[in-house]
Amino acid sequence: MTCLYKGQLSSYLQGTLGDDQSVFMVDHIERCSYCQRQLSHYLGEIENPDNWEIVGPSTQRLVQQVINRVAPYPIHVMQRSKTNIQQKPNRWITRSITIMKKTAIAVAGIAAITYFGTLTSPTFATYVSSLVSSKPQQQQQVGSLFQKYADSEYLYRGVKQGYIQKVDLQAKDKGIIVDVKEIMTDTKDIRIILGITDTQGKQIENMFKFFPTNQDLARQVYEIKITDHEGNVYQGYDMEGYNDLHWLGDNGSLVMLNEPLTTYFTDTSEIPDKLNVQLTIKQIDKEKGNWTVNIPVDISKAKKETTIIPINKQYQSPRGTVYDLKQVMVTPGQTEIVLETTRSAGDTEELAFEIVDDKDAVLAAWSELILDQEDEDAQIPTMHNILHEQFLQTGNKKGIYFITFKNLPTDKDLTFKLSKTYTYEPVKAEMKINIEELKNKPMTSVQNGNSLTFSNFTVQELIDGSRGKELYASLDLDVTLAPNVMDLRGWAATDEQSNGYRLISFSGNRTRDENGTIKMSGKLHFKLARPPKELNIVYKSQVKERKNVDWKIAIPLKQ
Repeated sequence: MTCLYKGQLSSYLQGTLGDDQSVFMVDHIERCSYCQRQLSHYLGEIENPDNWEIVGPSTQRLVQQVINRVAPYPIHVMQRSKTNIQQKPNRWITRSITIMKKTAIAVAGIAAITYFGTLTSPTFATYVSSLVSSKPQQQQQVGSLFQKYADSEYLYRGVKQGYIQKVDLQAKDKGIIVDVKEIMTDTKDIRIILGITDTQGKQIENMFKFFPTNQDLARQVYEIKITDHEGNVYQGYDMEGYNDLHWLGDNGSLVMLNEPLTTYFTDTSEIPDKLNVQLTIKQIDKEKGNWTVNIPVDISKAKKETTIIPINKQYQSPRGTVYDLKQVMVTPGQTEIVLETTRSAGDTEELAFEIVDDKDAVLAAWSELILDQEDEDAQIPTMHNILHEQFLQTGNKKGIYFITFKNLPTDKDLTFKLSKTYTYEPVKAEMKINIEELKNKPMTSVQNGNSLTFSNFTVQELIDGSRGKELYASLDLDVTLAPNVMDLRGWAATDEQSNGYRLISFSGNRTRDENGTIKMSGKLHFKLARPPKELNIVYKSQVKERKNVDWKIAIPLKQ
């Protein structure tokens, strides 16, 4: 298969490709760094993502590459252990590209926001006080690139209040000019918008070709340093090679880079009032050079606008997992929950919580449980009003979640409510399917109280330029889950000769009926060496839901 073009990406995102074609496309994307950049860039061109649905089976490798771009987050409320700071990769696999057809756009938006940054938007509304000018704030925001290319509700407060700094600083080397146009910052991060002009004085387009998303390669192209007013360099705690960039403007003519201050300072009070941001571009296309711009930042006003509310309330589940709500941090446009979990030996319990107002209306929600398709209307675990989430493993069976919500009201008291918990139960379930008999009638099997109906096994031969001809298959699956069961996990398949198949994914819909029973309807996707005569399908665990968890914590935001 040759690399993808824009029309294919558009069809993929709009769900007009068949399931097998989507599987094939994702399989190509996960191995092709160019198409990964194309996909990320194309997502960045979508002016109104609320009108889109994203389709496609999950790919662990691609998702993990995107996940690694999420910034490591310092622990505000406990001693940092550098050797223990790491991502929790398995937790994120199905939360990014695994957005299936008819998935609520709220969930699709969350996935895209979480793993591709915010596409055309900085991750939150932030601000910076005037650095080199005493012009009124409203004059500073006129014609802002952040406003033009990154206009979203996440930036609404920052843009409205004029917290955007025009910089217009340049660095020239070998006839090429790097033009840093604007920055914005708060106590969490600094974002920079820049453009590049070639030796002919022409603005360079499609700059995603020159700024790799791979962490190791990115640091060969550009570097951001944070220094004090005397030039002393602050050492960050970024152990994952953080690389967050987005292409903006017509034809990708602008780049937005992000450097999280939270990887340098463990607490807002440690951030000095004045900083210097040193941006160095080391290579543009194949041309190596030195393009360095120093940007002074006065962050004193941003520090005053940051409020930390200590909570330190704990809940212990019947299985022994301890949840500790550490603190709430409020900055312009965002509210962050810091939640520590300490699990008992062998425990795989996960939680879901909501943020509600005084009338018990749900303003935000978050769940550890990841489903391939979530339906808010059906009361299936959902992510609502989420801007960003981060996990740090801080010890054996212990970790901290940093969950950032967008535009929660700060003029009223809210309540953190632990609504449900989920446990993974190992089970034995094996179903033997005769492919020839399946052509005449569906096959139904009841396993552990779950009723599974299989039908319509299809095989399609597709051509991948790098691998030649390959077979992809799908099997229709309709499931009625047993009471309190949320999901089936650990799918695997073999043929009549015990040859294992790569079971790529389950894609489909979930609904919850009036009795609370969840039904799944969709397809299992396989990658085959040869068409089977018989399929042996297994799943190894099921997810159980425990409702009516009684743990509520007041969040006193009202001043």
